Amino acid sequence: TEEAIDFAVVGAQREKGCLMDEETIAPEEQVSEKPKKSKKKLGIILGVIVVVLVAAVAGGLIWHEQPSFCGAICHTPMDPYYEGYESGDTTLLITTHKKANAECLDCHIPTLSQQIAEGTHWITGDYVFNYETDRLELRDEFASEEFCLNADCHNMTVEDLAVATEDLAWNPHNTSQHGQIACSSCHRMHSPSVMYCAQCHAEAKKAMPEGWAASEKEAEALLVAAAAAK
Repeated sequence: TEEAIDFAVVGAQREKGCLMDEETIAPEEQVSEKPKKSKKKLGIILGVIVVVLVAAVAGGLIWHEQPSFCGAICHTPMDPYYEGYESGDTTLLITTHKKANAECLDCHIPTLSQQIAEGTHWITGDYVFNYETDRLELRDEFASEEFCLNADCHNMTVEDLAVATEDLAWNPHNTSQHGQIACSSCHRMHSPSVMYCAQCHAEAKKAMPEGWAASEKEAEALLVAAAAAK
């Protein structure tokens, strides 16, 4: 019969190895699946690594903008400035600015070359810092009229400021007598501010706000004393 003939043909093919049964096929299929599974596992591992790296970079960039970054990474040069920022000392202007949610990079905007140089010095330890002699200098662009009196900070003019402080016994914002005085002549962010008027008018010392100094020399002495007490 036709069924007997078909059975005989299949049997002959199997004997010649032309046709394999399921038990023979299965191992070859399993071998072919191994590379596929390995590639899939490698893809998952690479994907996890990429996600972790992206998260680390994003977290680092966010941390870089926080004051804690300056204190943790830059160590000695930035310690006094960061400690002052966190101290809550109401005699320092940095405390007033912190309460207004101002952070380091709102005023200090480093260039890429500066960050690379500072990072290199930090990694290699190739820097020497003496707090009494090597403190960061007051740069001209800080505490200037353009830097402070603008829409992002103190949104007023010099004239507005003079009117706002006209009740003071000594009003350095009034430019009618001595002309315009630079903001940094009195106001310091991380160190005691100076009563500019007291440098000529001894009686102006009586009107000094708490924690202010009557001269640059006195402000320096207060700063060094505060550093030595820590």
